[in-house]
Amino acid sequence: VFRRVQHHKFTAQTRMTFHPSDALESAGMLLFKDESHQYYMKVCRLDGAPRIVLEMRGRQPFTIATCNLPGNFKNIDLKVVSTGLTFEFWYSVGGKTWKLLKDQVDASFLSTAIAGGFTGTTIGLYAEK
Repeated sequence: VFRRVQHHKFTAQTRMTFHPSDALESAGMLLFKDESHQYYMKVCRLDGAPRIVLEMRGRQPFTIATCNLPGNFKNIDLKVVSTGLTFEFWYSVGGKTWKLLKDQVDASFLSTAIAGGFTGTTIGLYAEK
């Protein structure tokens, strides 16, 4: 489920109930320009523990930020805030206080000027195994 980003400033958020069973499963929010220009904020399992990870996906995935999650969480809220030139990535475990995962993430990586194309960027839910 994706929506085209129509404004430079926006907020998008979702609540997920997802518990990765192995290192191959992940789910979260994806900002998608094309196959080589993406930001993926995901819940996954790394080194046997649940984590939230922000990746910049180009030719090779690059981890921008990571944070441990409690093993007993029931749901997690994810939020992306666009300030125009940068993105902020937030999370909240169990609907409690919002915590900043990473701010000042360069939005131009998803721009037509950098990535080319003409269709614009979309944002939505994404999962993989």
